[in-house]
Amino acid sequence: MSYKYLHTQLRDDKRDKLLEEFKQLQQDYNIRNKKNYLSQFSDFRKGTAQTLNFMDKYNDYFEKYKNLINWEDPQMTYFFCVVLILGFLFVTFMPLRIFLIISYTYKFRKGITWNLRRQTNNREVCLIELEAFLSDNKILWKDPKNKKSFLVQNSN
Repeated sequence: MSYKYLHTQLRDDKRDKLLEEFKQLQQDYNIRNKKNYLSQFSDFRKGTAQTLNFMDKYNDYFEKYKNLINWEDPQMTYFFCVVLILGFLFVTFMPLRIFLIISYTYKFRKGITWNLRRQTNNREVCLIELEAFLSDNKILWKDPKNKKSFLVQNSN
């Protein structure tokens, strides 16, 4: 529903009432207006934690590579070299046709289930969004003990 619809289609008294309700809904669900210092600090902490986790993950990878190159763990370095040489020989002497057949077979098998996966994902997203909408509008109440949801009758 837009402002244009409200201005052109409704009478003045009903239009003013609906305009006020519409503006109130926009203010209630506008996230930018609800940012205070505590929520900004919380967002900053979450962003910082995500960045540190990202850096920690890649730091572990670089440390593992450094250990392989420096022969810190001789058994793992030897295993890595053997796997690298075998992979090189496999890729070098296998025909390109075999790689194409394997990749197209994989894509075909994944494509068969694509529509089913899409429908399942859409159904799950719709249920999550519906539950969030109903709980935000105080129509749905979640019981923390049972993890069940109940519809609440509005007394308006």
